[in-house]
Amino acid sequence: MDLGADQAPALPEATEGTRPGGLRVAGAAALLGLLLVVGLLAAAPGMGNGWFWDDLHMVREYSAAELAGTWHGAYDPDRIETAGLRPLQTLSDHVKAVLFGETAWPSRVLAVVCYALGFWLFALAFRRIGVPLLVSVAAGLLTITAKYAAYTVTWVSDSYHAQQFLAIAVMFFAAIEAGRVRGRRRSLLLAAAVAAFAVALLLKESVVEFVPALIVAPLVIDAFATRSRNELRALGRRCLADRGLWVYAGSLVALSIGDVIARRLFVPSAYTRPGLDAPRAVFRQLRQVTHFAGVDRPVFWVGVAVVVIAGVVIVRRTRQGVDEARTQLLAMVALLALLASSLVTATFYARSDLTTMPQFFYACVLVFAVWSLATAIPAAPGPRRSSPSQRCAASGRWWCRPGPAPTSSGRWGPGRCTRSRSTTT
Repeated sequence: MDLGADQAPALPEATEGTRPGGLRVAGAAALLGLLLVVGLLAAAPGMGNGWFWDDLHMVREYSAAELAGTWHGAYDPDRIETAGLRPLQTLSDHVKAVLFGETAWPSRVLAVVCYALGFWLFALAFRRIGVPLLVSVAAGLLTITAKYAAYTVTWVSDSYHAQQFLAIAVMFFAAIEAGRVRGRRRSLLLAAAVAAFAVALLLKESVVEFVPALIVAPLVIDAFATRSRNELRALGRRCLADRGLWVYAGSLVALSIGDVIARRLFVPSAYTRPGLDAPRAVFRQLRQVTHFAGVDRPVFWVGVAVVVIAGVVIVRRTRQGVDEARTQLLAMVALLALLASSLVTATFYARSDLTTMPQFFYACVLVFAVWSLATAIPAAPGPRRSSPSQRCAASGRWWCRPGPAPTSSGRWGPGRCTRSRSTTT
């Protein structure tokens, strides 16, 4: 019995170690726990520190009038900090003061939890589009132990960046999931993605530059399912005819434009223009993004990325061991997010905000390229032996495999997986 053209394919048969429940849920929870534990260990030296600089006047209980005023004025009632329309940032400081008082370490633990949840959600979303959980979690571990993540955690009034990172992760995950389903569930997921973007925007306006990448996110599923130029054209036609996608994209653009107008009206001093310092700001941001394992050498890390990615391209052309869609993911998601975060932010805001996010995507570039190269290089001559990464990929273990890829169907994003249950009777 054949499935109809408009009917979504059935999920594959559950096999031992890869069934939807049990090991997969427990394993995903274990990876989240690993991110939490490593993050707490990395932040442990600064957990007992006292208040620092902005903490002394920002993290406090605000009156109702002060909180209301942040929606049509500066987020800092004392007018000490850089001007900006960030009402949720002030609300976050107020909630931390109410819950934890003058004790700083619970706020730092909360920041680590936000980072760990954000890395975990990005890992789950990336798995939907072909990246093994092991790769994304390894990139998350690199980032959560980096210099600037620890800096954000220790400086309590600056830890709203961790909350903003989590909001963007929620949005990305919801957008990717919306690309795999249809009907009411897809509408709810797109609405959740827009709401998460609004939260991130009201925490700090510099998230606006992620709009292009986040609009494209739901299309990634179908893009990886296509194999020919004609299918890509058909995908474009389906996207143009999809009202839900237009509402989603229009909502993001409207929120961004509305935020710019509101800042210009209520907080004119927060409006900034690109300056002559932009080239130096770009280099400074790139240097922060490429700071891993205590090595503050951007030329070294950029060189590593270029060499490894070149190796992936060469191996992919000479062997069939590297999946083309995964190589496309490397360029489409990680590099796009890196460029949008580091270059646009530095150019238009001339600040080092959101360093953790582009740093995570850059770590994904490195780890994913190394993984792809290691799983594609043939074993050395002699007794037939495979590398650990090849054995891991061939074993079918859930942490080594990419998630189920979608099908290329007649509608935008209805597919669930590429394989279907046998229908013989």
